[in-house]
Formats: sequence, C-alpha cells, structure tokens
Amino acid sequence: SSGINAEWPLRPGESNVKETNQKITDLNKQLVDEREQNVNLQMNIDDLNSQISTLQNENSKKTEDINRIEKEYEAEMLNMSANYKDQKALNCEELGQLTSNVEDLNSEIKDLERDNMYLRE
Repeated sequence: SSGINAEWPLRPGESNVKETNQKITDLNKQLVDEREQNVNLQMNIDDLNSQISTLQNENSKKTEDINRIEKEYEAEMLNMSANYKDQKALNCEELGQLTSNVEDLNSEIKDLERDNMYLRE
C-alpha cells in the first residue's frame, strides 16, 4: 500500500508507519519474552523458597533431636555419677566390714593359738 510516507520524503521527527509498527511488534515480543522470563524466575524463586522452608523444618527437627539427646546424655551422666558414688560408698562400707571381719578372725586365731599353747603345756 502506497501512502503519503511512501511517496513523500519524511520530514524531521516523522517516521515511517511500517517501521513504527515493526518497532511496536519487536517491543511487544520483547515484553512477552521478559514476562515469560519473569514467570520462570518467579517459579524458580518459589521453588527455592519451598526448599528453604523444607531445610529450615529439617534443621528445626534436628536441633530438637540434638537438644533432646544432650539432655538425655546429661541425665545419663548424672545417673552414672550417682551410681558410681553409691557403688563407691557400698564398696567402702563392704571393705570396712571385711577389714573388721579380718581383724575379728585374726583376734580369734590369736586366741586359738594361745589356747593351743596352754593345751600343749
């Protein structure tokens, strides 16, 4: 189609309708491409946020597990320490009793040896 622009030279500041339409088409295509990129980027962002959320949940659970295990460990150590002290006390008591028994037996042996000496005489 031959319009005014095709037949007459362009004045400064004027542009060819065909060129203008091509620019508009190119810009629209660019806009569509950029919107598509934005959609893809937003999907990536959503995916990454979801992964972050999952990792934070796992991290929280692991932190809770660690705290629970530390408390159990601490309780077990206190328990073992108390058991050790109890056992040590029992051992000391038993040792004292055995020492006393040995002393009694030694005393009895001396008595028997003395009696034996009297009997020999």
